[in-house]
Amino acid sequence: MTSGRKGRFVGTIGIGAAVHSLTLDPQLKVNGEKDVSSVGSYIQLAGAYELNLGHFLFDAGLRLVGESADETKTGGLKNAASLGLELRIGYGQW
Repeated sequence: MTSGRKGRFVGTIGIGAAVHSLTLDPQLKVNGEKDVSSVGSYIQLAGAYELNLGHFLFDAGLRLVGESADETKTGGLKNAASLGLELRIGYGQW
């Protein structure tokens, strides 16, 4: 990272595990519904353009997240994906 007026393209890749759980209020379990939980994995890809104006940072980009869950425990949820817009403002000490 450098100080001054700079513009740069940045990208990130993230992978990990996620634990999902759904707990219902006992009063809502009228048809024998059960609490469920599952372990899944995800991957995140993000790309952005960052503008550095002195100490202030402005960043905007796109994020894509893909996720898979254990189908046997969730009752059918196998894969999910989302696409989102990222906007960030920061302050650098350098």
